Amino acid sequence: MNEESFINDAIRAVVDGNEEAAVQVAKKALEVGLDPIKLITEGFAAGMQKISILFDRGEIFLPNVVIASEAMLSAVKILEEHVPIKDKEKRYTVMMILERVLARDTIELAPVDGSYKPVKPIISMEQQDLENALALTIAPVFYCAMPNPGLYYRPDGCCGNPSELLPQGKIKEACQAQEEAVEYAVRDMVFVGKKLFESGADGMNLDTVGAAGDAEFLATLKAIKEIKKQTNLAFQVGMVGEFIIGIHGGVEFEGHYYCR
Repeated sequence: MNEESFINDAIRAVVDGNEEAAVQVAKKALEVGLDPIKLITEGFAAGMQKISILFDRGEIFLPNVVIASEAMLSAVKILEEHVPIKDKEKRYTVMMILERVLARDTIELAPVDGSYKPVKPIISMEQQDLENALALTIAPVFYCAMPNPGLYYRPDGCCGNPSELLPQGKIKEACQAQEEAVEYAVRDMVFVGKKLFESGADGMNLDTVGAAGDAEFLATLKAIKEIKKQTNLAFQVGMVGEFIIGIHGGVEFEGHYYCR
């Protein structure tokens, strides 16, 4: 079996909720020397992303999600034991250099994928890394990722794709797709934010906001408002530019329109 076959088998085991198969894939991959980090991120975590999409579409239900999560976690537990120490410590080392050598007054922990949606299925691992980072540093630690509602558009997500709908003149459908993606993005950011708060994070950095237009900016504002109701996390918002592109053109937040 080649690397791609192992990754596909890992995805399939999670989607099928087959814990035994997931464990076997992990063990066999280690026997042939496959990179455990790559198998986790591109295989088992990717499988959980597919599960998330199926759940959002109503094609599976909560018990299926739980079963798939158990399959993934059993496999990841085996693989984690074989992750080289240097890879585990790399994130912490960078953070300590920023704090102790470059005198940064805040430091950040960021996921490899860069967006909040892919963080959801691996949040337990990110929580552990966050807690380890907090134990090794003194400066406030922010968790940094992008809202990126584009991940909720087809073919990666369950919402219609405005980039395909707008050229067809389907303005209403494109707007509805963006509004649906906003709600999914808000839900995921709130979920991740609450988990980060439980593990002691000082704040969240929502980065590259507005890259997907005014709907993404709306998702950011709604997520921050909801998370602030439930936590005392601080927030930093990094905009993609000085202007917000009105791809939707009609979204509003608390009576204010940002692009019309």
